[in-house]
Amino acid sequence: RDIYNRDNLTCTNQTLTFGTKLLVKNLSNNKQVEVVVTDRGPFVGNREIDLSYAAADSIGMIHKGLQKVDYTIVE
Repeated sequence: RDIYNRDNLTCTNQTLTFGTKLLVKNLSNNKQVEVVVTDRGPFVGNREIDLSYAAADSIGMIHKGLQKVDYTIVE
């Protein structure tokens, strides 16, 4: 497990194995980013993943708050 760095393309998930690569798509603008699961979470409501700042920024989510995304396992 890596130490969290907001500038890396990473995410959290409660069940996927650390190191799992995901392709995350912002459903409001169709931008995509590939991220790696590096930590557990989120533990709020029914959220499935939390993106690092860099990952969220790359798909236009920073100034929008919560956004709906779709993700698929790459490897």
